Amino acid sequence: MAANATPDAPHPSAAGRVASAAKIMVAAILLSRVLGLARDMVASYYFGAKVSPVADAYKSAFRLPDLLYYLIAGGALSTAFIPVFTEYLEAKDEENAWKVFSVFGTVIFIALCGLIIAGEVFTESLLTLLAPGFPPDKLALTASLTRIILPAQLCFFVGGLMMATLQVRNRFLIPALGPVVYNLMIIIGGVIGGVAYGSYYGIYGFAWGVVAGAIVSNVLMMLWEMRRVGCRYRPSLDIRHPGVVKVARLMAPVLLGLSLPQLHIILTTPFASRLDQGAVTWLDNANKVMQMPLGIFAQALSVAIFPTLSSLAARRDLPELRKHFSLGLRAILFLTIPSAALTFVLATPITALLFQRGNWTWDDTVATASATAIYSLAIFAVSGQQIVNRGFYAMQNTLTPMLIGTVATVGFIGLNAVLMGPLKTNGLALAYVITNAVTFGGLLAAYHRHIGGLPLVEIATSVGRVTLASAGLGAAAWGTATALQTALPAYGPTGVRLLPALLQIGLSTTVGGIAYLALVRLFKAPESEFVFGAAMRKLRRTRGTPTAEK
Repeated sequence: MAANATPDAPHPSAAGRVASAAKIMVAAILLSRVLGLARDMVASYYFGAKVSPVADAYKSAFRLPDLLYYLIAGGALSTAFIPVFTEYLEAKDEENAWKVFSVFGTVIFIALCGLIIAGEVFTESLLTLLAPGFPPDKLALTASLTRIILPAQLCFFVGGLMMATLQVRNRFLIPALGPVVYNLMIIIGGVIGGVAYGSYYGIYGFAWGVVAGAIVSNVLMMLWEMRRVGCRYRPSLDIRHPGVVKVARLMAPVLLGLSLPQLHIILTTPFASRLDQGAVTWLDNANKVMQMPLGIFAQALSVAIFPTLSSLAARRDLPELRKHFSLGLRAILFLTIPSAALTFVLATPITALLFQRGNWTWDDTVATASATAIYSLAIFAVSGQQIVNRGFYAMQNTLTPMLIGTVATVGFIGLNAVLMGPLKTNGLALAYVITNAVTFGGLLAAYHRHIGGLPLVEIATSVGRVTLASAGLGAAAWGTATALQTALPAYGPTGVRLLPALLQIGLSTTVGGIAYLALVRLFKAPESEFVFGAAMRKLRRTRGTPTAEK
């Protein structure tokens, strides 16, 4: 049988493969993000933010585990692993591809076990660095929850490595569904805990839900799919294997590259812990709302396009690499800039609808909505970084993103210290925005030089048109929301009214979306032609009308 006829062979069209993978990722990540917000809604209902130390303790209990996840399973290993694994597959050398997989699976698992044991022993000491403003009782609760959650990182590492392998094999469905199952099991654990044990000890239900969700979604589901693609894992400590050495060399700088936007949230906690009770939760929930469009669009497309960029880089096809990179960047900004505008103008009704019930107060809503509006200004920069970083990693250059990210992180810490005093939680959110905007600009300029030139005029023209259209979207959505709030109040100090809030958000989004699509068509943005063309082709296929597609 010909190579291109095998189930795991590349799609004849790289663009078609990316589009197909992106559809799967968008749908699954959308569901995962919705469930992630539902998880935070349940926690907010039972534990509030300002009225109890429990919510801040729960959010902070993830900081130490997240530090391990983001540095290893959350991007560093898989992003360094995919180009090398792909390179072996392109050379039809599956034996060495699986050898690299086996060695890293063995070595990092052993190392991670050691780090987790150390984390369990020194939890309190480490948390005094991550949350120095917590009083002793709050710190003790945080440490107790951290010890439960920390071992789950073994599952995330194993799952992250298997997900990377499946993505190279163009298997995106099961990896995309993993977070859906994970969030669902946390919700189940949280509800059981809240109902059975109340507004203090009930938080342990969430922690045990994390462990159960990690085992099912990141180990059991991935193992089932890996068996279908013919996984060839054999325990090995052959760290001198050339492929292993290459991945290790690539991986080290990635630790401070791809994961920085997430690490910035962790680095915010020491400052937020010194502010009012609830500050950690306000910022975390605000960031989760901001992450919604990032997860739906930026994460989905960047993960889907990375194997294609890696394959093109392995073949040294720079013209096609530039073309696909430019298309991916413009597509992400075409979707995330208007999402940022919508999130900015609807921050208060969205926050009220999601969280204001149970022990969550109006003060919590106001503080979270204000931080959400500021965080939304970073959506374009964080989404752009995901594509640019992967552009570097596809070419096996991990040093440049690390250097730019490290400088930006030092500046971020300084900005937090300066802006926290006068602006409180809003200052910490603003530091995040400034840092990520500068980082994105620096990365894009560096990649332009590294790849021998990008179509910057084309990119800038597209961004300009999209930004103007997004301003129109924001104005239309804000006007609609203001009019509806006056005529039919949906939220306020007395609570939130579900149907009026849904109407306000839904109608404002619809009016803003129509304005955006009309304006990008008016401005002749090429991305709008792509979107409308794809929609029309889909509609014709649904109706059974023949198209010109092959």
